[in-house]
Amino acid sequence: MVRRRRRYEARQWLQTNANKYAFAGNRFGETINALNFVEDLYALGARKVEVTNIFNEKWRIRENGGPYADTLIVTLPDDPGQRYDLIELATAEMEQEGFPTESYFSERRLILWWD
Repeated sequence: MVRRRRRYEARQWLQTNANKYAFAGNRFGETINALNFVEDLYALGARKVEVTNIFNEKWRIRENGGPYADTLIVTLPDDPGQRYDLIELATAEMEQEGFPTESYFSERRLILWWD
């Protein structure tokens, strides 16, 4: 298993990834659904959304057409209302996954991870 800790802007990474199930397949299914989620984050005011925790094994790229990832890092905006909306969305996602939400939030960013 190869995990790259580098970060990539999520829209671009998802749009250019040929893997039909490139991101958190157990949550989003096809890549287009993950891309729609990222678009929702930007619409709520996210300053930046990045993909990380990338699995880019040669076999995966050969068999699936591209790498796979399961983590987003969301840079929060300065606007308190937008921050609140993003935190609410992230809280709902993490509660749905059964994760303690407080460990994934900081003052400036959110970390969203799906198992």
